[in-house]
Amino acid sequence: MQWRWTPSNVISLARLGLLPLLAWALLADATGWVVAIGLLAFLSDMFDGMLARRRGEVTELGKLLDPLADKLLAGTAAVVLTLQGRLPVWFTTVLLLRELVVLLGGWIAWRRFAVALPALVPGKLAATVTATALFAAYFQVPFLSWILAVALGFIGVATLVYGRRWWRLWRRAVEEKL
Repeated sequence: MQWRWTPSNVISLARLGLLPLLAWALLADATGWVVAIGLLAFLSDMFDGMLARRRGEVTELGKLLDPLADKLLAGTAAVVLTLQGRLPVWFTTVLLLRELVVLLGGWIAWRRFAVALPALVPGKLAATVTATALFAAYFQVPFLSWILAVALGFIGVATLVYGRRWWRLWRRAVEEKL
């Protein structure tokens, strides 16, 4: 496995460092900081993957750090927004359960099959729509329920795609043992 520290991996790790800042900004209702940190997280997420691919430095560590940072940032924001009454409990519950299932599946794939499952386009789209929903919840837009419904649809599709990929990996490993 490739565990090299590359510039893109450092960017992903730095994104994890935004967690306490995001929690503080949300709790303090510091709108300027919420927007700045959210945009920084979004742009760094786009940039780190592009940089890794362009430089030919896609690593197993990056495949783990990048989605972990995304999941922890989204989960932190969802929990804080729910505690503030800005986001429904059901949405945060679905989001956290989905992220837990994906993290657990990824951990099993890594431990059992020595494979770090990279993010796929449906997952990236779901993350982008979820981030949009979280911003909408923060700003309490009047059509929040529609945005949450769309986000839920993207989350569902991404989860099905992930489950299908994981199932294929499992079946292939079972067939190779026979």
